[in-house]
Amino acid sequence: MTNSWIDKSGVRLISLLTALGLSAAILIFPNRLLMENGKSDHDLLMVLLVGVCIGFIHGVGFAPKKTLLHILLSPYTCWPIMFYGVFHMALN
Repeated sequence: MTNSWIDKSGVRLISLLTALGLSAAILIFPNRLLMENGKSDHDLLMVLLVGVCIGFIHGVGFAPKKTLLHILLSPYTCWPIMFYGVFHMALN
Protein backbone atom coordinates (compact mmCIF):
# COMPACT_ATOMS: atom_id res chain seq x y z
CA MET A 1 0.00 0.00 0.00
CA THR A 2 2.98 2.32 0.16
CA ASN A 3 3.17 3.21 -3.53
CA SER A 4 -0.52 3.85 -4.24
CA TRP A 5 -1.89 7.13 -5.56
CA ILE A 6 -3.13 7.97 -2.05
CA ASP A 7 0.43 8.44 -0.80
CA LYS A 8 1.50 10.93 -3.49
CA SER A 9 2.39 14.40 -2.22
CA GLY A 10 -0.05 16.15 -4.59
CA VAL A 11 -2.95 14.11 -3.27
CA ARG A 12 -1.90 14.86 0.30
CA LEU A 13 -1.71 18.56 -0.56
CA ILE A 14 -5.29 18.46 -1.87
CA SER A 15 -6.45 16.86 1.38
CA LEU A 16 -4.58 19.38 3.50
CA LEU A 17 -5.74 22.45 1.56
CA THR A 18 -9.35 21.27 1.44
CA ALA A 19 -9.33 20.58 5.18
CA LEU A 20 -7.78 23.99 5.85
CA GLY A 21 -10.28 25.78 3.64
CA LEU A 22 -13.32 23.99 5.01
CA SER A 23 -12.26 24.48 8.63
CA ALA A 24 -11.71 28.19 7.96
CA ALA A 25 -15.11 28.42 6.25
CA ILE A 26 -16.81 26.74 9.22
CA LEU A 27 -15.15 29.21 11.61
CA ILE A 28 -15.83 32.30 9.49
CA PHE A 29 -19.34 31.44 8.22
CA PRO A 30 -21.03 29.29 10.89
CA ASN A 31 -24.45 30.59 9.84
CA ARG A 32 -24.13 28.51 6.64
CA LEU A 33 -24.69 25.40 8.75
CA LEU A 34 -28.08 26.43 10.15
CA MET A 35 -31.27 24.49 9.50
CA GLU A 36 -34.45 26.10 8.13
CA ASN A 37 -35.74 26.81 11.64
CA GLY A 38 -32.57 28.76 12.53
CA LYS A 39 -31.03 26.16 14.83
CA SER A 40 -27.59 24.67 14.42
CA ASP A 41 -27.32 21.46 12.41
CA HIS A 42 -25.07 19.58 14.83
CA ASP A 43 -25.27 16.32 12.89
CA LEU A 44 -23.92 17.96 9.75
CA LEU A 45 -21.24 19.79 11.72
CA MET A 46 -20.09 16.58 13.39
CA VAL A 47 -19.76 14.77 10.05
CA LEU A 48 -17.93 17.72 8.48
CA LEU A 49 -15.49 17.95 11.36
CA VAL A 50 -14.74 14.22 11.11
CA GLY A 51 -14.00 14.74 7.41
CA VAL A 52 -11.80 17.74 8.18
CA CYS A 53 -9.90 15.80 10.84
CA ILE A 54 -9.27 12.90 8.46
CA GLY A 55 -8.22 15.43 5.81
CA PHE A 56 -5.65 16.91 8.16
CA ILE A 57 -4.42 13.45 9.19
CA HIS A 58 -3.95 12.40 5.57
CA GLY A 59 -2.64 15.80 4.49
CA VAL A 60 0.23 15.92 6.98
CA GLY A 61 1.49 12.54 5.83
CA PHE A 62 0.30 9.98 8.34
CA ALA A 63 0.20 6.54 6.69
CA PRO A 64 -1.01 3.71 8.94
CA LYS A 65 0.24 0.19 8.31
CA LYS A 66 -3.09 -1.57 8.90
CA THR A 67 -5.26 -1.86 5.81
CA LEU A 68 -8.50 -0.84 7.52
CA LEU A 69 -6.99 2.31 9.03
CA HIS A 70 -5.27 3.08 5.74
CA ILE A 71 -8.67 3.10 4.02
CA LEU A 72 -10.49 4.96 6.81
CA LEU A 73 -7.84 7.70 7.04
CA SER A 74 -7.60 8.24 3.29
CA PRO A 75 -9.19 10.41 0.61
CA TYR A 76 -11.75 7.66 0.07
CA THR A 77 -13.34 8.79 3.32
CA CYS A 78 -12.49 12.46 3.72
CA TRP A 79 -12.89 13.84 0.18
CA PRO A 80 -16.60 12.98 -0.28
CA ILE A 81 -17.39 14.36 3.18
CA MET A 82 -15.40 17.57 2.69
CA PHE A 83 -16.63 18.21 -0.86
CA TYR A 84 -20.23 17.70 0.33
CA GLY A 85 -19.55 20.28 3.04
CA VAL A 86 -18.09 22.75 0.56
CA PHE A 87 -21.08 22.40 -1.75
CA HIS A 88 -23.56 22.57 1.13
CA MET A 89 -22.00 25.77 2.45
CA ALA A 90 -21.81 27.27 -1.03
CA LEU A 91 -25.49 26.60 -1.78
CA ASN A 92 -26.87 27.88 1.54
